[in-house]
Amino acid sequence: MINIKLLPKAYTEVLEILKYVNKEDYEKIPRYIIENMEKEKDIEYQYSVTNFIDFNEQEMMKETEVILAVLFRDYWATKEQKMIIRAKEMKSYK
Repeated sequence: MINIKLLPKAYTEVLEILKYVNKEDYEKIPRYIIENMEKEKDIEYQYSVTNFIDFNEQEMMKETEVILAVLFRDYWATKEQKMIIRAKEMKSYK
């Protein structure tokens, strides 16, 4: 369960992480989504990506992980990956 109050900080983290995504993948995300995160981000919150550690070990909020998972599912996953993800989502809703 995500905490809605933490979304502005999560947007800040996601936007920082997206700086490291290749241009082709970044451009797959609809502009209005990026603009909304820019508008709603917490400008007081500081977050930086640590380049020398594996991405899976990068510290980030649970809310950030959820947003990145949705971005992956909706914009970067292959058709096969989407089918697997959606099947798992359906099982978790039962």
